[in-house]
Amino acid sequence: MASVLTIAEGRDKGRVYEFDLDAVTIGRASGNNVVLFDPGVSRLHARIVQRDGRHFVVDNGSANGTIVNGTAVRTEQELRTGDRIGIGPFTFSFVAKAASPIAASKKPFDDGATRVSGTLQRGIAASPATVRTTMPAAMQSGVRSVLLRLSQNQRTAGFGIAFGVIVLAAVMVARSNSGSTKTACPDVIELSENMDPGTFGDGAVDYACGRKVVFGFHLPERTRAYFHYTPVRVKADAVQVTIGGKAIGTLGGARKEDQELLLSGAGAGSVLISLESSVDDWAIDRVRLELVGLIAPDRVAAKKYYDLGLARWEARNIAPSNTFEAWKALREARRYVEFEEPHPPLYAAIVGQMRDAEREMDRSCKKLLFTANRHEKYDEADKAQLTYQQILLYFPDNDPSGCRKIALENLPSGTSGSKE
Repeated sequence: MASVLTIAEGRDKGRVYEFDLDAVTIGRASGNNVVLFDPGVSRLHARIVQRDGRHFVVDNGSANGTIVNGTAVRTEQELRTGDRIGIGPFTFSFVAKAASPIAASKKPFDDGATRVSGTLQRGIAASPATVRTTMPAAMQSGVRSVLLRLSQNQRTAGFGIAFGVIVLAAVMVARSNSGSTKTACPDVIELSENMDPGTFGDGAVDYACGRKVVFGFHLPERTRAYFHYTPVRVKADAVQVTIGGKAIGTLGGARKEDQELLLSGAGAGSVLISLESSVDDWAIDRVRLELVGLIAPDRVAAKKYYDLGLARWEARNIAPSNTFEAWKALREARRYVEFEEPHPPLYAAIVGQMRDAEREMDRSCKKLLFTANRHEKYDEADKAQLTYQQILLYFPDNDPSGCRKIALENLPSGTSGSKE
C-alpha cells in the first residue's frame, strides 16, 4: 500500500506527496523524505511506517509533538484514510492507496557518485504537483530525499502526457577551510519560492552544470510565475531561455543584482525552464521562483499595503525587522494590481520599492553572515551563535535571500527560533 500525504494547512498548501516505501521520514533536516523548513518542526520529527498493509505514524520524540485528528501521538498511532496529521504548523491529510505502478529507474548507478532517492512525478493534468517515491525494497534502506539546501534534485525519467523526474542527490564534496564547494548538477532541479543561494553554471560555481541547466516546477491554474536570478557572469545574449521547448529570449543583466523574468509562455501544469549558454564560464546566483495567484484588482487595497510598506521602509533603522516587513507589505500590494492590464502607475512604484527592500535585505544578510563566519573562523562560537540569533531578528520569516534558513541551520537545538 502506498501512502499519500497532502498539505491541508500551512505553507505549500495543496502539495501532494506519494510514497511507495516501508518508512517515510518527516522533519526539518534535509535528509528526510518530506522536508519542512520551519522552526516548529524537529529535525527528525516523525515517520510513517507500513506493517502488514497497515500504516502507522510514529513520533520521534519531537519538541512540539505529532497530532492525529486533534490527539497527541504518545508512541505510535495507526492511520486510516482521511486522518489529519499535525506536524508543527503543518497539517497533512493521509490516504492509503494501492501501490503506484510507476517503475523505478533501471539505470545502473554508482553509490560513490549519486543516490537515487525517488521519482518526482508531475502530470500535466495534475494540480497541485505530486511527489512520488517508488523504489524496490532492496533499495529502500538508507535512501532518502536530499535537498542540497535548495530543493529536490531531479533527473529526467521520461516525458509524455506526464513527465517524470528521478530525484538524484548529487555528490556532496566536503567544504574545505577556504569554503569552496562544487556539486554535480542534476539534469532537472525543482524550482521553488524558498530556494537557498547557490551558483549554477560553469567555472567557479556551487553547482557545476556546464553550459546547460534545467529547472522544473508546477504552475497552478490562475497563477503568474516570475523567475528570479542574479547574473554573476552572464554575457549579453549568451544564455538562451527555453520554456517547454519554445525559446522565449535570453537572460539579461550584467549587473550583480536581482533580475526577474516573467514566464509569460508558461501555461498551467508542469513547466521546464532550460538555460543554455553559448559560452563557457558563466553563472547565475540567487535563483528562486515567485508565484502570484490571481485576485481581483483592487487599487485601494494596493495603496493601503503600499503605504504600510513605505512606513516600514522609512523606519528600517529603528527595528531590524522593518525592512523585511516593508518587503512583505509591498509584495502584498503588488498582488492587488498584478493582473490589472495595463498596469497602473502604482505598480511600477510598488515593484521599484520592493527591489530596494530586497537589495537592503541582501546587504544585511551578507554582512551578518560574514560576521558569523569570521567568528567561527577564529573559534568564537558564542559570538557566532549570537550573530545567527541576530539574523532571526532581521528576518522573522522566510526571505528571498534565504538568510533565515541559513541561520536556523547553524543554530543548535534548544535555542530561540531553532527547536528540535
